[in-house]
Amino acid sequence: MRDLIMSDNARIYFFNPTPKNSNNGLYFIRMGENMPDKNYFVERYGDTRRNLGGLYVLEYVISGQGYIECDGKVYHVKGGDVYFLNRGFAHRYYSDKDDPMHKVWLNCAGPYVAGIFDSLGITEGVFCAHFDAESLFKRLRDLLVSVDYKNIDR
Repeated sequence: MRDLIMSDNARIYFFNPTPKNSNNGLYFIRMGENMPDKNYFVERYGDTRRNLGGLYVLEYVISGQGYIECDGKVYHVKGGDVYFLNRGFAHRYYSDKDDPMHKVWLNCAGPYVAGIFDSLGITEGVFCAHFDAESLFKRLRDLLVSVDYKNIDR
């Protein structure tokens, strides 16, 4: 089954559809921003990017509200929240219809990311915290859009 992603208001800043082997074990796959969209909906089935050890999703909600469903739990997120979606878990997340999310996000994979999650003790499918991470995501976006593909580690 394929992941389902529905959004009419997305900006993709970085897209690496076929990440190559990396000496550091860190694979940036995609980064973008979603403008408020009451129909925004994503459903992943837990086996995304299995060839890279699974997909990790990191997101920061700039404004608005949304919901994440994973393992029978529903998480409410709002402006100022950052959340991590762990690899190997099926999950769905979507905007509130009356106050849709505006958010920035990063999809990544690899043993380096797995080590970070493990060292932080994140073993559940979803981890949410209220933390102003907008400037960090913007800095990462600026770094990724400036990548010189001739110098990518292959």
